[in-house]
Amino acid sequence: MWRVCADGVLASAPLAEFVDGYMTSLRSEGAVVDLLAEPRVVGSGRFECEFTVRAVTIDEARRCANDVWDRAMSAGLKGLTPDLPDSGWTASISDPEPVDWPSDSGASS
Repeated sequence: MWRVCADGVLASAPLAEFVDGYMTSLRSEGAVVDLLAEPRVVGSGRFECEFTVRAVTIDEARRCANDVWDRAMSAGLKGLTPDLPDSGWTASISDPEPVDWPSDSGASS
């Protein structure tokens, strides 16, 4: 499991509408194991989100996270882009970090 943090700024855009599309997309992704924190507004036009993806290697986690994030950004921006110039938003995604999940030591083999 790999934790990914994403954030961004949308200048003069309906942030709630963006976050709704972004979150809906993340929830529909089979590769997303858990939304650790739903996308949320953390300042004027700024949002943050954490999600977890399943992958064997960090390279696979990067590809998966970037693909998921690209689709979520597209979903969030859909309908906003005619009124929102490319310079009207910025967003970034962190490098995946491994997540320590409790082992299933009580399970029988």
